[in-house]
Amino acid sequence: MFDTIMGLPLHPLVVHAVVILAPTAALFALAYAALARSRRALWWPTLALTVVATGAALVAKESGERLANRVFTSLDSTAAGYAEKVKQVTTHTDAGSLMAKVMVAFFVLTVLAMLTSLRPHRRAAVEAPAPVAVAVPAGDDAATTSSTLSVTAAAGGGLGLVLRVLVVIAALAVLAATAVAGHSGATAVWSSIING
Repeated sequence: MFDTIMGLPLHPLVVHAVVILAPTAALFALAYAALARSRRALWWPTLALTVVATGAALVAKESGERLANRVFTSLDSTAAGYAEKVKQVTTHTDAGSLMAKVMVAFFVLTVLAMLTSLRPHRRAAVEAPAPVAVAVPAGDDAATTSSTLSVTAAAGGGLGLVLRVLVVIAALAVLAATAVAGHSGATAVWSSIING
């Protein structure tokens, strides 16, 4: 299933999607985390890009492993440069596996951060202009309810902040992992041709 499509290896086709979609999803997630006023507008595009980029990264990993097996069986172990080619393909396979793991972590953190921003009590706390002091007779349950809502909203805000910081870290990791996996793949494919 993840090996070929129309007689061609699936991996190079999917990799192009990952190289475009993963950094784009990371940049949208960075904007989502940093720009509070734009979060509502960025919600759907960030979610869609994150889902599609993560799916593409997982397909690229699986198809890459199948392609690596084909490459290893097609190489002549007595030919000059065999050990170097095996090393390059192995390095790229490892980088691709790491990329897939980073994308899954990025996906989970981004979705959690986005879901946290949708919670009704969090949205109410953000939209409320300011807390209003109300005189409540002693023993009234309203005072307890009011303070409980404030504590809950503050805890939700703290969790949201922590998740957004983690999204920033994960997005930067996606950018780095994309560069490393892409460079190691290009090295495996082109270095012997370019360097003769």
